Amino acid sequence: MTEKIGKGERDELRRVVRGDFRALKMEVDVRRAEMLAEIERRVADRFRANEDVLAAVELEVMEIVNEANARLSGAVNRAAEKAAGYELAWMPLSPPRMSWRREKRDELRRAMIADLDARVSAAVAVMARQENDLLKRLSTDALESDAAHAFLESIPKVAELVPESRLAELEAQFDDGGDDGPSIVEYPR
Repeated sequence: MTEKIGKGERDELRRVVRGDFRALKMEVDVRRAEMLAEIERRVADRFRANEDVLAAVELEVMEIVNEANARLSGAVNRAAEKAAGYELAWMPLSPPRMSWRREKRDELRRAMIADLDARVSAAVAVMARQENDLLKRLSTDALESDAAHAFLESIPKVAELVPESRLAELEAQFDDGGDDGPSIVEYPR
């Protein structure tokens, strides 16, 4: 066996590396889709108790409106019996329009998806760096001149482009908020 990898072997290895990393990226996409489904399930589970409470409130409001309509109907019918020659027309009450604000739920969902996307991006970046490193090693073995090696060394590194202190500043701008659950919005009359 020889120390240096031959041109034919290098080309074959490049194809293998690229193919393997394409497959890894596809696996990351599949895992991201699975995690999105898991996020949706977790958010739904977390707020299911709230939704049960909200459904109970809506049912109670509907029962109150139905009871009021029954009483109103009785009153209108009695009045119609006493007011001979008059026809009383009335419209049943409708339940109030209720809307449940879902900001906390949506905020949690967005935060979880943003975290997932950040993790996926980080994983893809690591894979891209590993793929690049493997391909660079294959190419570097073929380089013979000092000028070619110097050129490779002149390519800036990530740490030179985004200093650690700037990353710390960005992270410090974010803080955690609490979760108060959904709230009721009352529409003006």
